Amino acid sequence: YAARRELSQIAFMLGHKQTAKELINGANSLKERFNRDFWMEADKFICLALDGNNRQVDAIASNPGHCLWTGILNDDKAQLVADRLMLDDVNSGWGIRTLSAQTIAYSPIAYHNGTVWPHDNAIIGEGMRRFGRTEEMKKIMQEIVDVSLFYTEHRLPELICGFDRVGTYSPVGYPVSCSPQAWAAGSLLQMIKACINFLPDATNNCLHIVEPTLPEWLGRVTVKGLKVGKAELDLAFDTREGYTICQILRKTGKVKVIVET
Repeated sequence: YAARRELSQIAFMLGHKQTAKELINGANSLKERFNRDFWMEADKFICLALDGNNRQVDAIASNPGHCLWTGILNDDKAQLVADRLMLDDVNSGWGIRTLSAQTIAYSPIAYHNGTVWPHDNAIIGEGMRRFGRTEEMKKIMQEIVDVSLFYTEHRLPELICGFDRVGTYSPVGYPVSCSPQAWAAGSLLQMIKACINFLPDATNNCLHIVEPTLPEWLGRVTVKGLKVGKAELDLAFDTREGYTICQILRKTGKVKVIVET
């Protein structure tokens, strides 16, 4: 869905208006069919899959959080999915599980059926941001940061077991988890990017920063060498009393920075 929408914009800019129209129509049709066929009205959630007979597989999983990120969900359904993902049977306290603890197949030590994956949570966190759920996004980020505190040099593993967070006990490591792993390492950077909310527009030499909202515990965040078209920027962000302030440290080339609050 998201790819078709992006390609439609590129096609339009290149002058392929008919192709752009076909792509956007295809994206809209896909969104309509997805919201119709995958929505579980009783659970107010997206089903995990459709089987060979187009019957819904009614497991409550983390996958619909990726649907938040792509934008394929209608706004009302997206808010309900976001609500469900933050309940205790899905959110372990160390991040969102791949499968709800209320699901028959759930096991906190099963690779895909109840463990917690940092990259999975980063995608969900960015999806939360897309639909205005900034506090939930920051909560997920805090939980993944807390996991990192129990690992050497804060190096996040591929996944951890999905046991509930209890008191001061540490998260339970997954015995054969890959570490280091690139998408685990990049997960916190993805969530920081989502907090800042960069929206670059290189064709118009513009960088929009829409309602930046970094956690206060993070302190000062500096981004160096950010490229927008042929321009390059160094930016700094500080958060005080709930407000995130942007400062331009260096700018080369033609680019306008617009901070929307």
